[in-house]
Amino acid sequence: HYTSPKDATDSQEKKKKAVRCAVVVGLKRVYDNTTQGTMWNVLMEQRQVKNWLRSSRNRTALMAWPGEYAFPGGAMEHSDTDMEETAKRELQEELLGVQIPGDDFHVHLFDVISVKGWNRSYMVHIYVAFDYVNKWLETLQVQHLNSNLDSRMREFQYMLSTNEYWSLTIEQKMFVSPEVHKFEWMPLRTALVMATSPYIKYVNDFQFEEFQKYKVSKREPVGEQMIEVLETLFNELEAGRYEEDLIFPTG
Repeated sequence: HYTSPKDATDSQEKKKKAVRCAVVVGLKRVYDNTTQGTMWNVLMEQRQVKNWLRSSRNRTALMAWPGEYAFPGGAMEHSDTDMEETAKRELQEELLGVQIPGDDFHVHLFDVISVKGWNRSYMVHIYVAFDYVNKWLETLQVQHLNSNLDSRMREFQYMLSTNEYWSLTIEQKMFVSPEVHKFEWMPLRTALVMATSPYIKYVNDFQFEEFQKYKVSKREPVGEQMIEVLETLFNELEAGRYEEDLIFPTG
């Protein structure tokens, strides 16, 4: 296949241009039996290890940050009017169709960070949502979400077993390819340790088993910028700052 100099230049420009993304940091204040006080949980999703959309029958592509815990979100689409709409749309998609009423999506732009992946860079808008002002988040049933994810994975595995998946168009694959293994309300402190500790070889059995299956040699934890977000949130919330007086880096 011949690639003209102009096509090559256009391709290079696309690679240089950062992908605009939005993620939502869902926060819930809960009672801690150990300290007999309150603590903060953060809504995290564990990513799949294999990137099924970019894989073929004979080649395995990996997800960015394979098997790691991350904030729910994704890339901006042409139909999105702004990054907050991107955050809401991506969140609803990843929460498997959980509907968020327009008047019940109360988020704050916490920061905008640049994150480098393997072959792309991302400009990530980070929004914070507190459960006590977002009814959808307060009533979110993670167990129900994970049950739905399990059902979808069984359907996907059946499509693989019959080879139906490999005959789909790329648009059809986008609707059925799994990207998330599970959701979890995780103590903010645990999320921070998991992202920063050099002693955690695998975050859980799922990541270990997938790494063995696809011969992945080591973890690719979230970048330093995302760790700074976790550290700032942890320090501010542990200091007793809540939504009304939390210090946001973006002002």
